[in-house]
Amino acid sequence: MMSEKTKAPKPFNEGKIGIGRFWAWGSREFSETANVLILLQITYYCVNTLHLNPLILGTLLAASKVVDAVTDMVAGYIVDRTRSRFGKGRPYEFCVIGTWVCTYLLFSTSPDWSDAVKYVWIIIMYILVTSIFNTFLNAGENVYMIRSFNDKQVVRINSYGGIISSVAGLVTNMVLPQLISKYQNAAGGWGRIILLMGIPLGMIAFLRFFFIKEIYNLDHVEAKRGENVKLNDVLTVMRGNRHVWILVAFIFVGNLGTQLGLGSFYFESILGDIGKQTFVSMITILALPLVFFFPKMISKWDVKTVVIIGSVLSAAGSVICFLSNTSLALYMVGFLFIGAGSLPGTYLIRLMAYDCAAYNEWKGMPRMDGTIGAIQGFAKRIGAALSAWVGSLMLVLIGFESSATAGASTLMGLRICTTLFPALMTIFGILILRFYTLDKQMAQINEDNKKARKGEEHE
Repeated sequence: MMSEKTKAPKPFNEGKIGIGRFWAWGSREFSETANVLILLQITYYCVNTLHLNPLILGTLLAASKVVDAVTDMVAGYIVDRTRSRFGKGRPYEFCVIGTWVCTYLLFSTSPDWSDAVKYVWIIIMYILVTSIFNTFLNAGENVYMIRSFNDKQVVRINSYGGIISSVAGLVTNMVLPQLISKYQNAAGGWGRIILLMGIPLGMIAFLRFFFIKEIYNLDHVEAKRGENVKLNDVLTVMRGNRHVWILVAFIFVGNLGTQLGLGSFYFESILGDIGKQTFVSMITILALPLVFFFPKMISKWDVKTVVIIGSVLSAAGSVICFLSNTSLALYMVGFLFIGAGSLPGTYLIRLMAYDCAAYNEWKGMPRMDGTIGAIQGFAKRIGAALSAWVGSLMLVLIGFESSATAGASTLMGLRICTTLFPALMTIFGILILRFYTLDKQMAQINEDNKKARKGEEHE
């Protein structure tokens, strides 16, 4: 006998990704985050193990950022022209191999080589990792993502993906110090460290390639014509889409304010212990649950508004850090505000880049997802390189020589540079973002693009 009441079928959830696909997509993010944290040990490795001059090393690494910025532009152009049996962005996942191989070679520099050879070898390997392999991975990221997930899934990927990066950071920061302590003084110890971490992390990274395929064809116009993206198309898009430049300016200013490199000086001189920096950083874990609210916040407002709200919160946190002076507790409150406020700008900016590509399609231009992503990377790296230089200049201007000799005026200058300058740049970024009006058009743009794609599929 049939039941009088039957369960209604569950409504189709267009935004559902599935746990397996979510973690498969985030696998490379996990590997990449760990690699970035390992590369942060390069100065420690070169000074303690290879006995190189830190000033010369720092200058060379800073100079390499110029190469990094240039290759960003080239990589975006190449990715946008790619057509293969694996897809458009997916083939560049093989660059993971190059990233970890060159990281291993970098940390396997022989102490017996001359200093000149050491510098050359290290910079070559560093450029290959950051300016070649990682650059192509980043350039292909958006291209791969929007061809593997629908619009609603893309929102969730970018909203929740930060959790994977945070977990990767936490695990790496727990494991790496233990490996360094155990192997750094052994012959070939650093190479062993990279092998122990790089082999499993490299294998994990390839879960994305094996389990996530490109299933959406967004190059229907070019494919139909049998055309590739031309250099002139890049110039046309750059001239015809002002929204891209607004995002570029926002990213540049944000990195200009946050990559000064003055944190260690602040903790040593103001709070009295560099070791407190690790303890303070852990408090940002409390802000992570906010990512679960991003999709609802975006649906209620829009991405730009959520990013602006976060920026306001971040600026307020910087002011609290300034007011904290020597109070660690109050500084932690401010740092929590900064951590929470930075999440939207960090994880949702890709959605705005995705909207810029959709705008290009709407205007009858190539989408240029790879090029847009590369231009954003260009702004990020140039901003970071200039920020490091500004930070060094600030130390000179405030007369900072050492924590032991710093007077009251120098310490005040350090507080202002470390906290209020980032707040000022954040406010400047908010003003820039106010000129971004694409969010008001996206409902119509997305609807028109969907209709156009369906019409072309039936031709």
